[in-house]
Amino acid sequence: MTTLLAVIGLSWAFALDFPPDAEVLVTSEDGRIVGVGRLMGGSGFELELLAGFSGEGTLVLTTPDGEVLIATVVVRDGTLFLEQADVRSLASQAGFEQITVAVRGAGGGGPNVAGNPGEPGPPDGAGPPDNAGPPDGAGPPDGAGPPDGAGPPDDAGPPDGAGPPDDAGPPDDAGPPDNAGPPDNAGPPDDAGPPDHAGPPDNAGPPDNAGPPDHAGPPDNAGPSD
Repeated sequence: MTTLLAVIGLSWAFALDFPPDAEVLVTSEDGRIVGVGRLMGGSGFELELLAGFSGEGTLVLTTPDGEVLIATVVVRDGTLFLEQADVRSLASQAGFEQITVAVRGAGGGGPNVAGNPGEPGPPDGAGPPDNAGPPDGAGPPDGAGPPDGAGPPDDAGPPDGAGPPDDAGPPDDAGPPDNAGPPDNAGPPDDAGPPDHAGPPDNAGPPDNAGPPDHAGPPDNAGPSD
């Protein structure tokens, strides 16, 4: 039986013989079912593995007409290996387009799903390097600028018929309304005027020393001209 399993395993690993529409089981060495899946028409491969299982097991494929194919496999880190080859890679090489391997019961409340191999993403800390950016001398070239002929075309301007319309202007009845003017009671109020105590202050008047300076008078040569 060991020789038969090895031969079948090598056959699948290199000939990639996956029967279409087969039911898939993965069992542990003690006979427990640790994986369930199916092959869908030669285009889809689905497999759900039991979380926490790791080690050798048996892959069992059962075709719709009752044929059973078995091979020794190894489950490691949620991945199924057949003869050291990832089963997802083998299925992809066999022409399967939709490949899903899920680990049921994984932490976080849902399955840990792995899709088609060969589609790596950036690591968690991926990002531009610290010195990312344009080089120190980056900028427009020395001769950068508008081309020599840049500018509006020679015939740029308003169209020939541009201008106000023929009837532009105020309407015929424009003007103040008929009753325009100050209201009938316009004017200062009846009690308008300075307050009762208005007037100059009590000490209003010229200062005590007001008057012309002591030497004020006409100049010495004042008089009519000859």
